[in-house]
Amino acid sequence: MTMRCRQCGKIITGKEEMSFCPFCGCRLEGEKPEREKWLKKIGEARTYPERKAVLEKALQELPDDPELEWEALFIGHTDEKSKAVQMSIIKSYLLEIYRTPGDFSRAQRDRMRTELFQDPQLLRCLERTENPQQRRYDYLLRLSKEHISIFLEGNNRIMGNWFGLRTEKRREKLMAPAAASIILRMQQDDSLPEEERKALSGAYYQAFSDLMDGKTSFLEEELARYR
Repeated sequence: MTMRCRQCGKIITGKEEMSFCPFCGCRLEGEKPEREKWLKKIGEARTYPERKAVLEKALQELPDDPELEWEALFIGHTDEKSKAVQMSIIKSYLLEIYRTPGDFSRAQRDRMRTELFQDPQLLRCLERTENPQQRRYDYLLRLSKEHISIFLEGNNRIMGNWFGLRTEKRREKLMAPAAASIILRMQQDDSLPEEERKALSGAYYQAFSDLMDGKTSFLEEELARYR
């Protein structure tokens, strides 16, 4: 069994019989079942507002739980005064500044870029892990996969409709131009340090590859046009 101590964030393996964290002494007994119960409810939520509501309740019951805080990272900020569902509740919406940068003012792009890399909750999660670099990459990879699935594959202007059928090859080909332009804008974003540009663009490329089962020939063709 593998679990993470909610107090110090360190991973504990092969310790099913332990009641206390060997690193900080925090009580472990009973935490995992409660966490799993909430994670299951989060996974069953059909919409982002529902997921947000479940997460808020979960964190009230298990405050500072690292796994629940990690899940909360993928819920964006919403306009509480608006009854309409805001796209910003989807955290990967932040990556839209690289797909349609003209839709945002410079101030908006700066704010979204800061939230992407300097969100206090993200920094807290990174502080509580033994490998913050890998954890941040996991965060960027998950955001990238979500963005591709929602904002590329879910976009009829990009995907079109081939008599109601979308083959895997056609799927990769249709999304490749948009994905390539996003990756290039990430690589050329002078407002980010070089290390962050590489991490972000690399995660987006890997996300595309993972979702396309490693088929990236069309994406490579698109990227080659600008090299």
